[in-house]
Amino acid sequence: IFGTTEAQEPTEESTEETFVGFNAMAAVKTSVYPEPNVEHTADTILVPGDTVTVTGVSGDFYSIGENEWVYIDALYNLDATGPLNEDPIGKGNLQYTSNGYDTPSYEGNVVTTLTPQDGVELYGRVGNWYQLNTADGYVFVDTWSIAVTEMYGCEPISSVIFAAELYPYGGPGDNYDFLHWTVNSSGEHNWKRYPEGTQAEVYEWRGAWAQVRTIDDGEIFWVRANGLYDLAISEQANPQRIGVGVTAKACTFYAIAGTAGDPLGEIKAGTELEVFGQIGNWYQIEYEGELGYVHVGDFYLTGMDDTYTQHVWTLKRGYGVFAGPGYDYDILGVLEDQTEVNIYREYADWVLLYREGRFVWAPVYDRSLPGVDWETIKESLAAEETEAAASEPYSYYMLPDADSRNLARTELDRYSDRDLRLARNEIFAREGRKFNDADLQAYFDSMDCYEGKYAPADFDAKMDSYLNSYERTNLSLILTIEEERGKADKKNGSPDMIAMESELLAHYTAGHAPDGYFWLTKREDASGTYKYSLYNSQPDGDELLVCYITVTVSSGEVKDDFWGETWTLSKLPPK
Repeated sequence: IFGTTEAQEPTEESTEETFVGFNAMAAVKTSVYPEPNVEHTADTILVPGDTVTVTGVSGDFYSIGENEWVYIDALYNLDATGPLNEDPIGKGNLQYTSNGYDTPSYEGNVVTTLTPQDGVELYGRVGNWYQLNTADGYVFVDTWSIAVTEMYGCEPISSVIFAAELYPYGGPGDNYDFLHWTVNSSGEHNWKRYPEGTQAEVYEWRGAWAQVRTIDDGEIFWVRANGLYDLAISEQANPQRIGVGVTAKACTFYAIAGTAGDPLGEIKAGTELEVFGQIGNWYQIEYEGELGYVHVGDFYLTGMDDTYTQHVWTLKRGYGVFAGPGYDYDILGVLEDQTEVNIYREYADWVLLYREGRFVWAPVYDRSLPGVDWETIKESLAAEETEAAASEPYSYYMLPDADSRNLARTELDRYSDRDLRLARNEIFAREGRKFNDADLQAYFDSMDCYEGKYAPADFDAKMDSYLNSYERTNLSLILTIEEERGKADKKNGSPDMIAMESELLAHYTAGHAPDGYFWLTKREDASGTYKYSLYNSQPDGDELLVCYITVTVSSGEVKDDFWGETWTLSKLPPK
């Protein structure tokens, strides 16, 4: 979903030279990757002041051990003497009174104190530090003190606009300093962000990052590359789909990733669309044969192609989740601590999760954001959801094309137990079935697209005639997932309940051909009553609903809700 520049292989000429190792010090908190790229989350991190031995180089990365790689400009060569570069690499404005250190570290010796001045020349950058030439010799000043205005020998290679509110960084990575404070009307200090629509020129693309110069103020800094819309890139003739989603409300879609583009039209709430990429806070979609962009706040990315669960994490503490892999993206929610999450993808120290019906991103290493209070944001998001639910009820199906294609397992695995139950029952609802369950009936009654026409018993008696092959296949898949989750629930069940379930399964599966199978799903309501559904999958792919049964734990009595008969476990009806 996000493009990246692969780490460059050493050229043939460079491989002929013998690399000379050296001792180095981390000049910024930096990630240590298992390969010389950012396609995997970091195994460990270095903090400023940590010392390592550099043993090799590949592209933009130094090797510091077996399967240990860090960005080149995160490390300061302790064995070198003199300036980082013989000639200055650029210039900038020193904005604050700053100390100059003999090494790129606050633990170093203060050589001099510098006052604000314009046009200071820069002899290089390492980590969060620029090197300056002063009357007292070469010193290091932290990057957030300097507004870089010129990089010698650099020519713009792309013209872009910001497709999100982007933080300016001192270097190409999350661990580099945010640049520059702003003060609001209440006197609170926050890090500066450049607004969406900012025009800029790109000087360098480096993996997930880009060095840019803004048109308005002429300042040079680093931003996330996937937050930039390249004006030179023409629309793809045959873009490759990366997933699907649904509009959460009526919205406008635009010609480019931003409201500065021409509006192409309006899309109704509940419209399922194919997704072809993401730039900043905008998804590229196709609507009525035309490519355009919709904002992440108006759209739920519900399914992604080629995703898979890599592992499961339990969060040590709660923090925000975002529309993309970066703090610049819109905040879409707040996770509680000790939340267990499935990780579907890794990218530049961010991981892809599926929460509350959509894909979101969370940081591997959370950092505090001045002016951001997660509890306040959580309350605000909850209030927005409540208001939206009251003003615009859920008016679309969760699986709008379940009657026209076979759904993938990965599309359904991401749903919570509650949402999976709703998705299963909407297969019946879309064909006009009514429901005995008052909550289910109220849920579907709130949907504009639902029309209840058939009593539950009448529908169930002729179910095969109402459901097509896609619906039956998708129903079977949902039931399989529910049954597997039910197995996990049984680990904490009472011995009597487990024995009861075993007897039910044994009764209905006895003598059945080995190339077919049964499964049992379970749900408990507030009164302690268990609702079971027993299903049979035949070898030819047709699904047969055998019965609905309700088990009351206290009495052990089984009621057949399908035929309206009652029997006990010792006297079950014929198979």
